[in-house]
Amino acid sequence: MINIAIVITGYYFRYPIIYERIVNETKLYDSINFNLYILSHKLKNEISDDIYSFFIENNWHIIYQPNIGWDWGCHVQFIQWHTKNKKSEPDYILFLHDDISITKNGFINSFLNKTKQGYELIGNSAPFTIIRDFEKNYFNEAFILQKNGFEYESGNIKIVRGSAMFLSFYLAKQVLLNLPYQKCGKINLANRSLRMFGAIATKLVGNNKIGYLSNEHFKSDYITEEMRGSDIGNNFFLKRYMRLNLTKMFFLTERFLISPLILKHSYPVEIGNKLKINFTENDIKQGYLNICLSSNFCSDITINDFEKLLSENRIYRIVISTQLVFSNTDLLKSLLLKIPKSTIPIDLFIDVENINRDSINQLSRQFHHLKITVEKIPKRKGTKWVNRLYIKYPQKNFKFK
Repeated sequence: MINIAIVITGYYFRYPIIYERIVNETKLYDSINFNLYILSHKLKNEISDDIYSFFIENNWHIIYQPNIGWDWGCHVQFIQWHTKNKKSEPDYILFLHDDISITKNGFINSFLNKTKQGYELIGNSAPFTIIRDFEKNYFNEAFILQKNGFEYESGNIKIVRGSAMFLSFYLAKQVLLNLPYQKCGKINLANRSLRMFGAIATKLVGNNKIGYLSNEHFKSDYITEEMRGSDIGNNFFLKRYMRLNLTKMFFLTERFLISPLILKHSYPVEIGNKLKINFTENDIKQGYLNICLSSNFCSDITINDFEKLLSENRIYRIVISTQLVFSNTDLLKSLLLKIPKSTIPIDLFIDVENINRDSINQLSRQFHHLKITVEKIPKRKGTKWVNRLYIKYPQKNFKFK
């Protein structure tokens, strides 16, 4: 007999019919034993009485966990809970969001048919993003995986949306038990976890064993997904198409016209495996290794990691938040002393996007002994230009090694 765990991440609890249709799904199969779980981000008293009673009556096991790391945090939390409590391991696991809609039953059979074709990780729908050259384009995420002892696919990887994915429990445990998932920041940063999961899974099973029930985006014949709690509007793909084309135009403009503002030093070779570091209190940035001085929990690396990377000439840009410069005057001084450990030049910026001109002038006075220039740089999303302070820190006898 096949054993399957169905795990719904519980955050919204607004569509009772989802749970009813899942129960109906389990009744279609005599040769499958199902265990039903809710990993809830809400406490018992925050779940409606009707839905909670339905869970109890239909043998759902409710696990209460803090809302950390969005959907991928839920997946990791479940595997860690399951392992810690030494539960009997199922053959397969189906992770679902609680903002999906089930349009018809029979999806378990469809997922199992894909496993018979050799697929080991199956998404409900085709992703709308293709990840090529993972290590080259997401080197900070590759570094995080490397730091945590994971092997990963460095080239093209396949990803599945966390809102509806089916895989063997063995694979889920291999990838998720210790996955260094994104814990802090804005919700779009959850994509870091998605890519890291995909890079590990692709390495373990190969691109040819990762598939989808449907070639459409966000839906199959059985399940329709939402986008972070919102319906997929009619203009979603049009807006995405326009945004992607604007990004391409921006990239070309940045490369040929704007990059001297952003990258001060002309490197003799490609940046390659060099990294960007963001020192902050709570503004976690994508594309950077973040050091959050207000909480180690949110940091990608430690200060010791930073100093090691610096001494290994692995860093080419450092950004410091204005809040830290104001609240921790020793930080900038410390960085200016440590930067010479690197034999490649480092662009050092103070991020002043959200402060006024008076505060910028105050910073300039406070560090009057340094050559500081105020510059406008383009913001990645939209057409807004924002302020940054660039600290010119000349290095003697620079040689690129």
